[in-house]
Amino acid sequence: MGEIIEYASNGSTAQGYLASGDAGGPGVIVIQEYWGLVDQITRTCDRFAAEGFTALAPDLYHGTTVPLTEPDEAAKEMMALTMDVMAKDLSGTVDELITRSGRERVGVIGFCMGGGLALVLGTQRPDAVAAVVTAYGLIPWPDATPDYSKLNARVLGHFGEDDDFFGPAAARELEAHVKQLGKDVAFHIYEGVEHAFFNEDRSEVYDAAAATLNLTPYLDRKPRDLSGGQRQRVAIGRAIVREPKAFLFDEPLSNLDAALRVQMRMEVTKLQKQLGTTAVYVTHDQVEAMTMADKIVVLNAGRIEQYGSPLELYERPANLFVAGFIGSPKMNFVPGDAAGEPGVATLGVRPEHLRIGKDGEGWPGTVSVAEHLGSDTFLYVDAGKLGLLTARCVGEFSLQAGDEVWLSPDPARLHRFDKEGEVIGA
Repeated sequence: MGEIIEYASNGSTAQGYLASGDAGGPGVIVIQEYWGLVDQITRTCDRFAAEGFTALAPDLYHGTTVPLTEPDEAAKEMMALTMDVMAKDLSGTVDELITRSGRERVGVIGFCMGGGLALVLGTQRPDAVAAVVTAYGLIPWPDATPDYSKLNARVLGHFGEDDDFFGPAAARELEAHVKQLGKDVAFHIYEGVEHAFFNEDRSEVYDAAAATLNLTPYLDRKPRDLSGGQRQRVAIGRAIVREPKAFLFDEPLSNLDAALRVQMRMEVTKLQKQLGTTAVYVTHDQVEAMTMADKIVVLNAGRIEQYGSPLELYERPANLFVAGFIGSPKMNFVPGDAAGEPGVATLGVRPEHLRIGKDGEGWPGTVSVAEHLGSDTFLYVDAGKLGLLTARCVGEFSLQAGDEVWLSPDPARLHRFDKEGEVIGA
């Protein structure tokens, strides 16, 4: 609908995207966020034009746009701008839009850094700016100190409750300061949303993300109307539409009930495979680690204990910490001397690698508790000087508390550790 135009500004020539609606319609300046004059900004101008406005988006990066996958490059472009030059460019944009719209005053809307610049422009051109809309607006330049007492515009702000860049406290503080100056200002804090919540106006993006996460039927619902699992999927969707190089999941399933955790575990795994994007997933749940990971990094007090595939860590744990973390139920540990292993400080054997019966050889013991789950039977056996040992039997195993049994470990699946807790013979 619109076109790139050139116009006089700051003693030179500037360019921007102009979309014109009805002749004589109100003028609105649309200020980019830090990706540059990207399609989202031009589409915003087109939508204003469709409603009868004349919309002009100045190109503050002078022809440079940054892909959404390169936030570091976008940050460099943003911080290379200087406030004095931008102020003059924006003031020239105001004059151009006044000429084209035929109106004496204009409105300004900006996103992220553009939201901050919209506020700055309102203070620097009080003669011409009638309304300012700042969407999660922030001002990252140290030399930008707007004098809000000069505002002669109504100000409407939109901010996210979970915004890490400019959160509710900062928004309320700014709102209170501007109100104290007697200005007409109203800020809205949106529940359960983060920074850049207006960013993705591309239906092809959010529709695809919603379909991937089975959220299409819920797109019109508010966050408070969603279940815990649906909210988790919405959070993942916000990350997907930004097309990141990597995802960081910090215990995303920890607050869900058991059944929903299993469901979401499968969905996150399937999603990661479908997107093909690297994901770093932080969890204290070893089942999540074992079932979801291609590689696991086991950390202990900030120290990497072992790195490898799930099966590598299961079959060849490097030390007692990893051996005790990986596997459910956890590995049995017995004193090496008591188990007939001189020179071994600790002998480890997994519950599924213990054969159990009423007759045989090995370690004698008495069943303390028997858990019959149908698919498995877990037996907790008091083995005297070896301590309480756990045995896992596949299917139903007809033993009860009080039964005398013999435990026989699979010699090929024993794990031996020295007095420092490190594996022997690795």
